[in-house]
Amino acid sequence: MLVERTKTPLSENDVASVLQRAFAALFDREPTREILGVGWAQIALENAHGEAIWNNNFGNITTTGATGDFYELETKEQIHPGQWKDVTMKYAAHATPEDGAEAYWRLVTGTHYASAFTFFELGDAPGAAMELHRLGYFTANPGPIAVSFGHLYDRFLHYIAPAIGLGMPPPPPSEPGPGNPAGSPGGSDVCGPSDDVGNLEGETASEDAVATEDDGKEKENDDGKG
Repeated sequence: MLVERTKTPLSENDVASVLQRAFAALFDREPTREILGVGWAQIALENAHGEAIWNNNFGNITTTGATGDFYELETKEQIHPGQWKDVTMKYAAHATPEDGAEAYWRLVTGTHYASAFTFFELGDAPGAAMELHRLGYFTANPGPIAVSFGHLYDRFLHYIAPAIGLGMPPPPPSEPGPGNPAGSPGGSDVCGPSDDVGNLEGETASEDAVATEDDGKEKENDDGKG
């Protein structure tokens, strides 16, 4: 059913906590720091660090409107590189932040995005962005988005994770070794609170793009957009 577009913002820390609870509720296990960090990075970019969440929609996920509530928004969709058209898009509307976060996790862990979720598990945020683009989650230029994913993932590790009780990540190696043949110095170019603030509403995936898998996790049906 069509509903009014209503802003439902959250703080950065609350976005992380809701994502953490929703993942645990769906899969009966806590998300790893890597999975939660890449998921948080995507939502931070899609929803402007939590400031631009509408109707509890995590990730600006679209829908056909055949089932459930949705809101509509006039926006531009890139149909070919550099070619855009005006479209009216339907976005899923949820009663609670937890519902919206669960819908996000169901989508990115589903069959269509399985190869992208592998990058979540590895903590490879730029790789996740590139694969999400390849699979059709968003149509904007993936290069800058991948860079932002990486910066936001670093921000999660150094600021958000400690704030929600996950602690600091281990420091990178500073001497040459198997995992660091070049002997890269420690430290990280971590984005600050105002960096990489985005809102990709209009550039996102459909929640009608998931199938039921053998493990019995409930998925939403696939319309092919992914």
